[in-house]
Amino acid sequence: MIDFPSRKAKEAIKTALAMSIAYGLALSWGWEKPMWAGFVVAFCSLATIGQSFTKAALRMSGTLLGAGASLLFVALFPQERWLFMGILSVFIGVCTYMMAGPKNPYFWNVAGLVSVIVCMDTGPDPTNAFSMAVLRAEETGLGILVYSVVALLLWPASSRSVFVDSVHAQAEAHRQLLIACFERITQPEAENEVPSLKAQVLQGQTRFAQLLAAAVADTYEVWEDRQAWQVYRGLVFKLTETVERWSQNVAEIQLLDLARLLPNLSAFSAELDQRFVQIERMLKGEDPPQQPEAVALALDQSELKALPHFQRAAVVVAWKRLKELDGITQSMFEQVGGIKGFGPLTVSEVAASRTAAAFDPDRGLAAFRAMLTLWLAYLALIYVDCIPGGSGLVSMAGPLGMIFATSPQLRVNKLAGPVIFGVICASLIYLCIMPRLSSYQELGLLIFVVVFGFCYFFAAPKQMLVRAFGLAMFISIASISNEQSYSFMVVAGTALMFPLLFVLLLVTANIPFLSRPDRAMLRLLRRFFRSYEYLLAAPKSDSWMAGQRKNFHLHEVASLPEKIGSWAPGLDEKILGGTTKELVQAMLASVQSLSFRMTELLEERNQLQSPALEKELQTDFIEWRKDVQDVARQLSADPASGDHQQFSSRLAGIRERLEVRMAALASLPEERVLSLQDAERFYHLLGAYRGLSEALVDYAGNTGAINWTPWREERFY
Repeated sequence: MIDFPSRKAKEAIKTALAMSIAYGLALSWGWEKPMWAGFVVAFCSLATIGQSFTKAALRMSGTLLGAGASLLFVALFPQERWLFMGILSVFIGVCTYMMAGPKNPYFWNVAGLVSVIVCMDTGPDPTNAFSMAVLRAEETGLGILVYSVVALLLWPASSRSVFVDSVHAQAEAHRQLLIACFERITQPEAENEVPSLKAQVLQGQTRFAQLLAAAVADTYEVWEDRQAWQVYRGLVFKLTETVERWSQNVAEIQLLDLARLLPNLSAFSAELDQRFVQIERMLKGEDPPQQPEAVALALDQSELKALPHFQRAAVVVAWKRLKELDGITQSMFEQVGGIKGFGPLTVSEVAASRTAAAFDPDRGLAAFRAMLTLWLAYLALIYVDCIPGGSGLVSMAGPLGMIFATSPQLRVNKLAGPVIFGVICASLIYLCIMPRLSSYQELGLLIFVVVFGFCYFFAAPKQMLVRAFGLAMFISIASISNEQSYSFMVVAGTALMFPLLFVLLLVTANIPFLSRPDRAMLRLLRRFFRSYEYLLAAPKSDSWMAGQRKNFHLHEVASLPEKIGSWAPGLDEKILGGTTKELVQAMLASVQSLSFRMTELLEERNQLQSPALEKELQTDFIEWRKDVQDVARQLSADPASGDHQQFSSRLAGIRERLEVRMAALASLPEERVLSLQDAERFYHLLGAYRGLSEALVDYAGNTGAINWTPWREERFY
């Protein structure tokens, strides 16, 4: 079946038509600067109605916050320009800090953007501030309303089908990941597909969360069961986390005779697989032919006792994770059954492991850089006579500074091509075509053709910058109004303003650290191991300050692996002297493993242990912790200094000493033998220490294969 017009053409037509209507209404009502409505249409249009509505709601609420804040600043400091700029920059810093967080970054970006624009457009006459803020809010609302009506009436694209497809894909991705993990246990020599499947699961999980919000906005069926879907979303996130932790144990147990240790492991894995098959059937609206069966994952105690204590610990930890998988998949089955009408519906919250709120240094640095960019532009406006762009330089420096501060991996030079292309196209239209137009019918047709062209020919995700800057340059350079004027100085001022902006962004991007990916990764690795060392050494304390410090370092260990990985795509293999992306990815995987191991260790250390066992082994665990602390301290000074052989020998020595001590404990009189519950808790703790030590050895092995010399060389690029 031929799709005519194509999806790409439909979306381009909707955006172009909404832009023409928004401009027409704003001009007919005599509103100044109708380009604000045009910006809303250009940057709120997404693939589905729900996604567009969600983004539009964030833009409207961000506009109201930014406009309200700017009015407050003008009212407080109408004549004190330094205090006025100071409080505005603080607001931009707060918006940037929040924008770098996980919740509603677009809302905070718009709030900062609007506050700067309203404050700068007010000019020397603060009496214009209120009318400017109201006009900005009105035209934002107009753009949202027009695009919403067009999207609802013309080829409406609901998020429901896309959302359901994402739920299917996520369930299948989890199923394939579990199959691969079980194959790693039973067939250690098989190709390891787990890393690629993990990446697929994480990508699908992010998309699932985004589409759920969109489907709630435009699909009544999803909105009606929104609480149940939120519970299912929590279960999906919990399953991903548990599978990640369990997969870390696979390498430790895959060489053991698991057929004897866990006699019904095959039946257990088959049952988990069937649950996902039935979940996918229910998502299609088909009645599941069978309900989940309870499979007691038995652990053979006689076979377990025959193992050395460290191997016992690894088996017990893996067994615990498998039982958690059993409970989560059972809950997922029941939740989907309730949503689809095949069983009772539950809306209870899912307990997820979270780190406590703590200050994020990288978000703080982003706020500082955004404030610095704004101040440099403001000082240039005051002290440089006739600077290109005028107050527009500050208005552009605010939002661009926020974007580049929160995404330091972006290269400023990547903007040069899209900006030049956008300025050339917009200038030719502004100078050569628009002066010949005599009515809005002709102008509206021109707007439609230009917007359609940018949206249709640059629809691919890789062309997003060209599309965005092309539309932005057309809207800003054309400056369409009822009293239209044409001047080459508008084009010249805009063209000269962007090189100044690029210089400002280049300067602030390298303050206080260079924005080189290799240097950034080394710096973040040092921070990671400093926090690692602190958490290993941190004594138990009930003081508020000690709790805050612990929360800070917990946040660092949990968040830094992802931040380190975000710099990896920018590495240049030609410069790094033979270090391939595969070696870097292996190193990043070991850092992520260290993060999970630390979280696991802290959880187990908080569990109540047998007093007798603590007394007998306290000295041994203290020595072990000191050894690992020394390793973390060494790596915090130089993340590349890990010696695989040295770490392995130290770990082997610790193991031998503890095995001897455990053998001595096993020969204690019967009345001092541990209960089964105490033994299980102890093996969980022992497994956590063992896993952390193994992860350090693995990290040292991966870093040993990397040539670190080019990473430390001084280069300018």
